[in-house]
Amino acid sequence: MVIDASFLPEVERTSLSDIPEHLLRHTIGTTDLAHFQRSALEHIAFFEAATLKHDGKRLYDYQSILDFGCGTGRLMQMFPNTANIKGCDPNGPLVKFCNDFFKHAEVYQSQPEPPLKWADGTFDLVYSFSVFSHLKRDSEERWLKELARVGKPGCIYLITIQGDWWLESKFSKPEREKIQNAGFWYFDIHTSRGTEMDFPENYGSSIHTSDFIRQEWSKHMDVLQVYKGRPPMLYDHPSLPEAHRRALEGSRSMGQDMVIMRKR
Repeated sequence: MVIDASFLPEVERTSLSDIPEHLLRHTIGTTDLAHFQRSALEHIAFFEAATLKHDGKRLYDYQSILDFGCGTGRLMQMFPNTANIKGCDPNGPLVKFCNDFFKHAEVYQSQPEPPLKWADGTFDLVYSFSVFSHLKRDSEERWLKELARVGKPGCIYLITIQGDWWLESKFSKPEREKIQNAGFWYFDIHTSRGTEMDFPENYGSSIHTSDFIRQEWSKHMDVLQVYKGRPPMLYDHPSLPEAHRRALEGSRSMGQDMVIMRKR
C-alpha cells in the first residue's frame, strides 16, 4: 500500500534517493530503499499527529529541532530545507553521509555517553527513533538527563522504545511476566567486529513497560502519554487534519511504543 503523503507541506526538502547499501543495512537491517522511505513517512506521520494533539503544532512549526541518533537521516529528510534542525550520532560514517547530503542541517559525531555539544535550553523539539530501544539502564538515565538539559522549558520530546507492544508480540508468557515484573530488561545482542560501523558498548536491546516509563522517566520530564506501537489510528484525535488521518489509515504498526514528554 502507498502512504498518502499529502500531509507533508509543499516545500523544498532533500529526499534520500541513493544510500550506500552498507549504511542502509546498518540502519534498517535490509537494503530495501522503498521500505526505508515508507517507514520514514509512517514515523513522521505518527510524530506529527502526536505534536498536534499534545502541543497544537506541526513538526515544522518548531524553531530548533534535534534529531537524536539521526542515523542516515531517515526522518531528517522529511523536514523542509528551511528547518533549523540539528542531528547527532556516534557512528562516523553515518554522520559523514548526513553532512554530505543535508547541506541545510548540522550533524556531528557525538560520543556514546553525554554530554552533547549544545548549550542548555537550545531545542524546543527533540525526537529520537529507535535509540532508547537499545540503551543500558545507566546510560539511558544519563541521556534522559542530558536531553532535558538541552531542551528549552516546554520542549516536546518524542522518543520511541521497545515497550508493551514489543513485549506482547515477541515474548512467551513466562518471559513477558518476568520482564513486566522488572519493568526494564536489557539484552546484549551486538558483537564487536573492530570496524567503524560497530555499535557502541552501551547499545544492545532494551525493553520497557509503560508503567516503568511513567514512574522513572517522569523524574526528568513530564510524561504526557505512552502510545502503544499498534494500531496506527491510536494516534487519531478529533482535531487531526484529514490528510494526516489518511496517512495513518495507510500506515503499518510502528513496532515501537512512543513516549511523549514535555520539559517542566
